[in-house]
Parts: sequence; C-alpha cells; structure tokens
Amino acid sequence: NKAKTFLKHLGLHEVMNYSMISAELIDSLGWSKDKHLKLANTISTEIEYMRLSLLPSLIKNIQDNQGRREKLSFFEISKVYPKTTELPDEQYKLSIAMNSDFFELKGVIEALLQELNLTDITFEKKHVSKLFSPQLQAGIIDAKGNQIGLMGSLSLPLMQKLGLKGQVSAVELDFHYLAEHSRVVT
Repeated sequence: NKAKTFLKHLGLHEVMNYSMISAELIDSLGWSKDKHLKLANTISTEIEYMRLSLLPSLIKNIQDNQGRREKLSFFEISKVYPKTTELPDEQYKLSIAMNSDFFELKGVIEALLQELNLTDITFEKKHVSKLFSPQLQAGIIDAKGNQIGLMGSLSLPLMQKLGLKGQVSAVELDFHYLAEHSRVVT
C-alpha cells in the first residue's frame, strides 16, 4: 500500500489489467506461447493465456493511450502466473511503463526504493530481456546478488512494430521482495 501511494504521489496512474492476455499480444513481443499457461475454456481469444509478466499489458496501455496525453506513466501491482508443470505459480509483481527515457524511470525506481528504505540495491548493466534496447537495460540486484527486477527502454524494432512514438521505458520488480524487505524508519 505504501508503494502504491508513493507512486501515485509521483504522478503515476494505477491500472488494473486482466490476468489473461491474447496470443496476439504474446506474439507481438516475440515471446513463446508455450511458456504461458493456456486456458482450456476461454470465452475470448483476448483472454486466452495467463500472463507471465505485467509488462505486455502495460505496454499495450501505453500503445492504446498515446496521443491522448503527452505524458503517460502507468503502474500495476498484480499477480503473474509462471508455468510450473500444469498449475501456475502465483507471484506478485510491480511494473511501471512510461513514455519517457531510461534515466527518468531509473529515478522513479530509486525514489521508490528509498521510500521503502531498501538499501544496497544496485542497477547492473546487462542484457536481461529482448524487449529492451541492448544499451539501455539493467538488472536490479539486491545485496546478496539476487536479481529482484529488470528494466529498460523498449528496443527500436519493437517500438516500430507496435507503432509507439518517442521512448518507452519499463520495469518489473518482485513485489514480494519489496514487501518483505521494506523497513519503517522512525
């Protein structure tokens, strides 16, 4: 709740997307449908697969709203469903997508980590996802060397494919980690 309130104070808008996504959205990002849990009796092709990440939905939110406002900044805290055998594993994630550059998003993340009193978190430049530009992406690493998130600016080929203008940057963080390790300072 503290993270949600803080992000709203920074001017981000909370969105709530379906936990299911379409094959078309998965394909548009170059991801494999085989890694997603497919629903057996779906009522629509728009909600056919359980999502592995909040990023596809947030990128679609940016795509659907570009041109309506100059500045778009969305966040979502929700579950994702990685496929383990046949049953999904529910994990909470916090994701942000903004039509701004990598460094503005990095500033938002640093401010959030400071607000949650999470120290010893570093940004390690490395190739973490093909969604992002190779030069503008990073793993978000805790003091023990565990990756707790990933961030970057969307790659130019993906931006062109989706018809996105300007720059779009996004991050996905392990919300369970944030909740477990945040500290109240008095």
